[in-house]
Amino acid sequence: MAAQPDAGILLDGVSKTFGLRGASVTALEKISFATRRGSFTAVIGPSGCGKSTMLRMLADLEAPTAGRLFANGRTPSDLRRDGKLGIVFQEPALLPWLTVRANIDLALRVTGTRPDGADTDALIDLVGLDGFQDARPAELSGGMRQRVAVARALVTAPEVLLLDEPFGALDELTRRRLNHELLRIWAAQATTTMLVTHSIEEAAFLSDTVIVMSPRPGRILAEVEVPFGRPRDAGLLREAAFHRFADTLSEILAAGEADARG
Repeated sequence: MAAQPDAGILLDGVSKTFGLRGASVTALEKISFATRRGSFTAVIGPSGCGKSTMLRMLADLEAPTAGRLFANGRTPSDLRRDGKLGIVFQEPALLPWLTVRANIDLALRVTGTRPDGADTDALIDLVGLDGFQDARPAELSGGMRQRVAVARALVTAPEVLLLDEPFGALDELTRRRLNHELLRIWAAQATTTMLVTHSIEEAAFLSDTVIVMSPRPGRILAEVEVPFGRPRDAGLLREAAFHRFADTLSEILAAGEADARG
């Protein structure tokens, strides 16, 4: 599988095996797929299927046992070295003694880049935190703290944004609101994005393509193109076509789990 000029995220025969108490556990087995540069891809599957392992390899936090990974035509290590990878995890991991602005700017300082106050202010406004620049994490709601984490991931102008259940710990209402905000932010940034999520609805609403994974060892059951145009708004969630599409994804997942049980 060769990278194309418009290639986004590309995995070529990727497998990952971990050693556990003297035994080997295969988390991922021969994963291959390619996305378009600037597209939004969601990965869903049962717990333990290797979704987060895949994302951690793209983030250069794990190495594959076999195969190759690229994002926007570059290796994860090259992107990380140049500060062009943005990562948001389920926990925002903000430093409690720093303000919103300082937590965001920290990503720049780590790469040796001097923060630009105007750029940071524009980003704070983009994620809907105008007026909270000087607040500390303890003064923010859970959803607001995740907005800070998203801003911190974007402040280095990443080529690739990786999201590992970023809203999974939030209540459903806040999660839906932040999904709408994430779409708005993604549209403004045009960043190649991958989201790992347990939420079928979230995957269907946000992404261009949904990768459906099997139980461990994780394999690709299906790559499903999302049939809804952009821009999208909350009205889509009430449409019968949206619920039919979500049901299709659920059926693929259920069939994969049934096959795994034999």
